[in-house]
Amino acid sequence: MDIIDTQCLHSLRRFTADFIKVKTGKGPKVVRTYSEKDKIFLELEDYLTPIEKEITKDQEGIKIVKNAREKFSANLHDEYLLKANELFKHRILESVMLWDIENDRAFEVITLDIGY
Repeated sequence: MDIIDTQCLHSLRRFTADFIKVKTGKGPKVVRTYSEKDKIFLELEDYLTPIEKEITKDQEGIKIVKNAREKFSANLHDEYLLKANELFKHRILESVMLWDIENDRAFEVITLDIGY
């Protein structure tokens, strides 16, 4: 029996895409979710805005966009987790976000408190 049901994962995909779109003006085209035990894995594709895509044509631009995305994520992380936490039966313990700016992808791992 899965601890995290497919409806919950679907809700998280929709919530994540909508949250990013509201905050940046463009949401990811693809959001994938997977779960295993107390972890949820999110993969976002094609989330950069048109101006970010233009800026990231060289290494300096990639650095600028990565720093901006990391700062943006840090500033909104608590709000995101508070709202995302409402989707689960278990409390979120931790969330780690990784940015792959060059390939217009991002990854997040969410750890839930399921009482192991």
